[in-house]
Amino acid sequence: MKKNTTKFVAIYHKIDTKEKAEKVLKESVLAFFFISFLMILAGFFLNKSYFIDFAIVAILAFFLFMTSSRIVAILFVLWATGGIVMTILNILGQTYGGTNIFLAIITLWIAIRTVQATFFLKSIVKTSHKTH
Repeated sequence: MKKNTTKFVAIYHKIDTKEKAEKVLKESVLAFFFISFLMILAGFFLNKSYFIDFAIVAILAFFLFMTSSRIVAILFVLWATGGIVMTILNILGQTYGGTNIFLAIITLWIAIRTVQATFFLKSIVKTSHKTH
């Protein structure tokens, strides 16, 4: 059996199998834990308000890991959308905070892919119950 060595399914591959959906979820959780790690570093070195974002992302990532919940995935999209809005406001000088628009866009994209994966997995569960 050939081992799947494809990297970064969460970013660009079509989600058409249960294995790919699970891989997207795994990669997304790892990405969100990495983002929470970056936030805790920012909290220590830049601004203490990043600790709130760290807590939100870490808790959501944990629940996503444990449950593969569609609700948690949607909450990530809402959080990432808010991140893009805040980043744009920061770039325009309206608020204080990060200005890395590329990180904000990548975060939103990963959140959207997470929603796709969770809904795909739920559709597989529904169809398997109908056939039995």
